[in-house]
Amino acid sequence: MADAILWQLLEACQLKLRQEVSFQSQGNDSVDSIDDEDIVIRKVSVRDEWNDNPNLPAVIISVPHTVSSNSASGENNRDDVTYPVLFQIVNSDYGDRVSRFRTYLKWQEQIAKCFRNQPLADPCEVWGTQSDSVDSVDEKLWVRHEQFVAGVEIRFHSLETRT
Repeated sequence: MADAILWQLLEACQLKLRQEVSFQSQGNDSVDSIDDEDIVIRKVSVRDEWNDNPNLPAVIISVPHTVSSNSASGENNRDDVTYPVLFQIVNSDYGDRVSRFRTYLKWQEQIAKCFRNQPLADPCEVWGTQSDSVDSVDEKLWVRHEQFVAGVEIRFHSLETRT
């Protein structure tokens, strides 16, 4: 039995980021690069599971909210289903209001471009994507934990057979 489509998506996203994106500092920013092992899948976002983070900086891949389907779209035997995946860039920022922002914005852009209207090898049911930047800077986490957290949400559209 095959894994759930959403799990396949999370793994495919992690692999694609590890293979296609180089998370390096930009300009004169002094920030460590993100290593492949620090692009991780978590059950919940950084907001909900702060103590289970990898080395920083990192990209946390999770599911931001409910998966939706539109019963009015699709075909007679198949339905359109949308799977949202949240990518959060996380780093210790020490309350600095200026440093490293250039790099963080580049990383956010790279994640969006990696998936926007780009095919995934698997799962094959996915036919399209959309992307949105979310939490350009999550101020609550930045103030409370002195951590930079920004994200990109990618919505993967799938045409699935009814059971």
